[in-house]
Amino acid sequence: MVDLHRIPNVEFASWGERNSVRLFFPGLYNEERHPASSLTQDEQRIVYNDGLCPAMHDLMEHAANDWPPTYADELFRAKKRNGSYSFTKKGVPSFLLPELGNLIRFHLEDTGHAWGGSMRFLSQIRGTKHITQHALDGGHARTTIRELLDDMKLPSQTTDGGDQWYIDVGVEFSSTQGDCLQWRTDQHTCIVEHALEINRTDAVRVTKLGSSEYERDIVAHLTEISGCRITTGNRSQGPCRVRYLQLYPTDKALTYSPENGHYGKYMTVDDALAKAQPPAFTTRLRGLYINAMRENASHCRIELRVPLAHAETVLLNFPPNLLERSIVAFPRKVWW
Repeated sequence: MVDLHRIPNVEFASWGERNSVRLFFPGLYNEERHPASSLTQDEQRIVYNDGLCPAMHDLMEHAANDWPPTYADELFRAKKRNGSYSFTKKGVPSFLLPELGNLIRFHLEDTGHAWGGSMRFLSQIRGTKHITQHALDGGHARTTIRELLDDMKLPSQTTDGGDQWYIDVGVEFSSTQGDCLQWRTDQHTCIVEHALEINRTDAVRVTKLGSSEYERDIVAHLTEISGCRITTGNRSQGPCRVRYLQLYPTDKALTYSPENGHYGKYMTVDDALAKAQPPAFTTRLRGLYINAMRENASHCRIELRVPLAHAETVLLNFPPNLLERSIVAFPRKVWW
């Protein structure tokens, strides 16, 4: 398989929409190869030189003139002086995508690469996080899903059975007193059992430290308070076939800034030992937290990734006593 982000210039975005298309090659799979592996450099070269470029010239010659003629030429164009790469995206009208797929398969097979005939498209819609909200009942959920599908220009039949489309569905819990909320570590099992609709034995198994499906995110070095991330296996997906579950607090949003492998603001040893003391970083961070004491209450969120067919039914019912056991509330001044 191949993630288009790993091949230069081959993420297709429908003009004026938030859709992108990725390519997968099931024909490259074998027992020695991980099913989620990326293409090798040689395979990427073949896809670009023998599949994408000829197909684009057949379909949209005027647009294809903007593409470097070979994979090596594109790498040369994209490489910066510091050694990093800057790849670009190419727009393709959505109505041309089926024909483009057929042409890519044809050219790959025609040049002796039989695995090219197995190519499949995966459509991905981006930029939709938090754009829809609704009350916790089935009627509002159905209405919101229909409106989302209309906005994405997807047919209503998309919600019918199967796993063709996935969506992240979340619920956010807040305090009416404006407190900062956090998830309790010892209640992960109960939350997961309820949200995934699985039995207690599987819920205990999947929330144990050391489980290959479970990662725990300790908050503020307090081991009794944490979120978690679960990539479900066959036994823990539950009847709604949940692929991913996440518990987290929203306070991380105030310092969220991905950089150099870090997801939040961070300081280096050199920053800490700088001549000017206290360091500017800690002064600004303290200012942020002082302001947050007045204005920002953190909430608790749970998110599930499910087939679109189940988006209208998950996370609609959380027993109050389960939430009371699973969430800790701190006054803003204490937490920040």
